Amino acid sequence: MKCIWIVLLLALALMSSNGFSQNVSLGIIGGASIVQATPTSTYTNDIARGGLGFGLSYSIGAVARLTTDQSRISIVGRLTHFHAGASGNLIEEGLFQQGAGQVLSKLDVWSLSVGPEWNILGSRAFSPFVGASYILSSFGKSHYKLTNAMGSVDYLAGGGVRSGFGLDAGVHFSVTSTIQVDAWTSYNFMSLGSVFGPGDFRAWGANTAILFAVF
Repeated sequence: MKCIWIVLLLALALMSSNGFSQNVSLGIIGGASIVQATPTSTYTNDIARGGLGFGLSYSIGAVARLTTDQSRISIVGRLTHFHAGASGNLIEEGLFQQGAGQVLSKLDVWSLSVGPEWNILGSRAFSPFVGASYILSSFGKSHYKLTNAMGSVDYLAGGGVRSGFGLDAGVHFSVTSTIQVDAWTSYNFMSLGSVFGPGDFRAWGANTAILFAVF
């Protein structure tokens, strides 16, 4: 969390010292991500093979962007909720050495990211951009529910706060003078240390956002 405040305060100090007119936009985010993680036997193996079956996940969230009239650099903060889930039939012993049956699994992650973004063409009407960010992620406990002839059993595992980093590339385009649409791809390394022990958690995403200039 301290790293996020350091990045934000340094950026604000730099922008303020130059005396530029500053603009703030707020918006909403929607997207989808492909989850990749190690150990793969835990996260992304099919449920039939004893894993959690996480693959495609969806994300929603909010975004704030601080820009200046004379700089191509913006500061962007995002609060994003990722949800991964799967269902299937377990035909062999899985994560918790249980018998076969119907399995439901899910994982929810909240991520706060802050970092610089570079408007490559310097145009508000249309421009590609690239960005980087520091990410602080709160992993909920993975929920694994097994149902078979013996009944239903719930397992909870993992959880905790992890740090990471993100890389973005996309385009901005303006709909009106106060409404802007972003479309971008992202790579988020969300877990320096795994919620299941040694390993990591990564997400490749495709995202869109609608932003409204507030001042």
